[in-house]
Amino acid sequence: MTHLPFRPERSVIKPTQIKGMENGRLADDVLKPCGIRSFVMVEPAARAMHAMRDLAWAQGIRLSATGTYRTYKAQVALFERRYQNTPSYPGARHEVWNGKDWWLRKGVPGAAVPGTSNRGWAL
Repeated sequence: MTHLPFRPERSVIKPTQIKGMENGRLADDVLKPCGIRSFVMVEPAARAMHAMRDLAWAQGIRLSATGTYRTYKAQVALFERRYQNTPSYPGARHEVWNGKDWWLRKGVPGAAVPGTSNRGWAL
């Protein structure tokens, strides 16, 4: 496994199209199809995804994704499905959101606290 010298989610430079917008609350006109299913991304990221997909396809590789842009409302729904307000098992992942403690439910993958998701930037 390759270890990156940085945490990618910490080094994101937001394109000018989304400056001043909030995570998960991007204007519809900045979101463009990215070439995978019906997913959308901010234009520079969508353009890069198209190029990556085209290069992969030319080499016989089919790319897929589990999702791209996630609205704030979708982030809340996902978080509330995956976390609960009481510890679910010893050592369960713990988050604080809206001034309350939340613990990851057993057997589900984690999710970002709403408003902090990388997917909320459509990048």
